[in-house]
Amino acid sequence: MTAPPGRRPRKMLTAEQKYDLWVRMLTGQITQAEAAAEAGVDRSVARFVVGAG
Repeated sequence: MTAPPGRRPRKMLTAEQKYDLWVRMLTGQITQAEAAAEAGVDRSVARFVVGAG
């Protein structure tokens, strides 16, 4: 998959990865920014993982 100029290619997270991030953000173990950095995605993506959008 090729991304448009100036954009990163999409990173697909597995259901297990999303669940792990969701649980850790929900319990306050990591912040949204930390979760995004760990997963290699934009912070807005991490926000949608927890449904706070």
